[in-house]
Amino acid sequence: MDRAAALALGEQQRELRACGGEWACYRPLGEPVGSAALESVSGETRWLETALIDLSAGVASARRAMDRKTRQDVRRTRLSGLRFGEEPAALEEAYALHARQARAWRGHRPLPLELSRRLIESGAGRLLVARDARGVLCATLALDGRHETFLWWSGSHTGARAAEAFPGLLWWAAEWAAARGRARLNLGASRGLETLGRFKRSLGARTVRYPVRWMDAGTAPPLGRFAASLQGRLRRGRARGEPA
Repeated sequence: MDRAAALALGEQQRELRACGGEWACYRPLGEPVGSAALESVSGETRWLETALIDLSAGVASARRAMDRKTRQDVRRTRLSGLRFGEEPAALEEAYALHARQARAWRGHRPLPLELSRRLIESGAGRLLVARDARGVLCATLALDGRHETFLWWSGSHTGARAAEAFPGLLWWAAEWAAARGRARLNLGASRGLETLGRFKRSLGARTVRYPVRWMDAGTAPPLGRFAASLQGRLRRGRARGEPA
């Protein structure tokens, strides 16, 4: 199946004379992808990683995988009066928090607000929020599928850290996903930041590595190759994974 998909994608790449793209071979259970299939698409293979909370045995089992301090922090957020919920109407407030944080991330540009709005309207996106009397403290836009919920982007108020609001929100998101029969909560990549990776492990997440085939502009016309080169310079500094 991988080979057939790769051949079809490679053929489309040549027909379109594509300037770039990516083929993410994400396998949450760790199944291998053959190198011959990946190399059917012109480009470079690199390895990315993501952090998964296993919900397949139920939320109680997942809670036991958390470290003790994180369990205590989450318990305190419940006792402090923080409120958690799905609030699509809070999108603009949540996006403003995300955009403010993103300004400090080198090479990163937030995706358009309208894209998130349309995902929510379609039912594929779910906005999960933690708030107190001041308003939204932190929020995350989740992409929700039949087997897995993926936390795509997030934003936090400056007061969220003192209230331990973000760990509380992520654990509530795990409960939310488990209640809907999801087998996994995907916390995303840590962008090489050890402190972020350590935080996700404290929630009981395990790391899954998967290959991504970054398509090149080898079949593109001269203008396309120039555009791809310019885009590469503009995006220098973004996490693209480790070489294969």
